[in-house]
Amino acid sequence: MSPLINRSVTALMKKLTEQYQSGQSFDIYAFLKRFTMDTIWSCGFGLDTDMQNNPNDRYLIQSQRVFSAECFLMIAGYETTSTALAYVSYVLATHPDEQLKLQEHIDTYFNPDTDNEIPSYEMISKMDYLDMFIRETLRMYPIIPAVINRQSTKDFQIENIGTIPAGTIVSIDMYTLHFDPDLWGPVDPNTFYPERFATKRHPLAWIPFGIGPRSCVGMRFAMMEMKLVLACLLKTYSIIDCGEQTYQATDQLEETAVISPKNIIIRLQRRDEKTV
Repeated sequence: MSPLINRSVTALMKKLTEQYQSGQSFDIYAFLKRFTMDTIWSCGFGLDTDMQNNPNDRYLIQSQRVFSAECFLMIAGYETTSTALAYVSYVLATHPDEQLKLQEHIDTYFNPDTDNEIPSYEMISKMDYLDMFIRETLRMYPIIPAVINRQSTKDFQIENIGTIPAGTIVSIDMYTLHFDPDLWGPVDPNTFYPERFATKRHPLAWIPFGIGPRSCVGMRFAMMEMKLVLACLLKTYSIIDCGEQTYQATDQLEETAVISPKNIIIRLQRRDEKTV
């Protein structure tokens, strides 16, 4: 694993540990944004940033302008990954049984006596249930459904609709696709069920990163970032929901380049402590 990513993960875990020690609920989304921003600036540009400890870092401030107005590719690397991690955090908080199952899966790859071990690329690649967990989250909470579109180069016919002229922008209804019971059954697609990815599905049934030659070039990098953060976090902590503060996250969405919650309010609990 890249030392630059490891450094960003270590900084994130240090801040989350401070939040745990405070005993207070907090918005984990804010820390996830700083993590992905640190990772982008360090891995993409070789800049030594520390936005976890300096949220007023000039690169973070500049990036809000640069990424939103001039560089959509960087939005894909920063905003989408942090938002996906935020949704995973929400799912973990609101599905404690699934969280425990994922933690037990992650435990099999770690020395139980180490808190600060950073997993290797090879170790992360073997965590198949972690991969399914993230994929199921992105199935239910796609980040950028509106940007997956194509422009027709010639007229074509759709039965019972008529002729679609050349030059028409055609968008995919990702929500209908991702919740189609014929594609995702027999378990109800409205149920969070990572194991459904153990079954081979139609190659176009899951497209949060797009599909084909124009799919997201950063998919593997983003997936590895998410797996690394979750493995490090869940081997030590459990994410606990804070009642209505947590559940309202999916009711208060902001739609820009991505569809994101305003915040994800949770509390952390060390796994070696009794539930309070």
